[in-house]
Amino acid sequence: MTTTELTAATLTQLQQEINRLQRENDDLHIALTTIAEHGDMIESLLNETNVKLRSEILERQRAEAKLQNILSLISREKEDLEIIVETIMQHGDVVDAQWRQKLGETAELLNLDSLTQVSNRRHFDLHLAQQWERAMDSQEAIALILCDIDHFKQFNDFYGHLSGDDCLRRIAKTLSATLRNPFDLFARYGGEEFGVILPQVTSEAAQQIAKRMQAL
Repeated sequence: MTTTELTAATLTQLQQEINRLQRENDDLHIALTTIAEHGDMIESLLNETNVKLRSEILERQRAEAKLQNILSLISREKEDLEIIVETIMQHGDVVDAQWRQKLGETAELLNLDSLTQVSNRRHFDLHLAQQWERAMDSQEAIALILCDIDHFKQFNDFYGHLSGDDCLRRIAKTLSATLRNPFDLFARYGGEEFGVILPQVTSEAAQQIAKRMQAL
């Protein structure tokens, strides 16, 4: 290759290199121009993304804290439940007896008249239904006595309600004490009225009992 040809080849390579560098320079210029034109938007997007990431991190931290609190609460409740179960297992008989006593006391209160402490109308109706069914099945006698206090309204108005209440209590105590059969029931029927249920008692015997009560 002659010197002229070598020089021409070198010039061609140099020109190609210059063209490549020129293209890269143009691309770099375009990139710089794009960054300059859209820099604010890119920065805004980056800031927005950063804010979202921070928010998600805080939310996860709060969720983890809540979960930790729930786990702690469950753990404490589990310990409390274990203590209760252990206590019941150790003292079950005592607890059961106490509950039975409370239930018995509650049932008794439901059947008592609060003023006179004899059976109330509710207990009277229940007992009458039971004894009536029993009497029908066994074809046995059953008697009822209904009584009230003469001139009680005038007594109550004259002496006052406290004296009237005391009068009702005294009469209820006196009349209920005359009954002997465990199935007999003396109850305050309402106001100054009282009722007596006498299973296995004939009409004639019931009249005698009523007369004894009236004579007291």
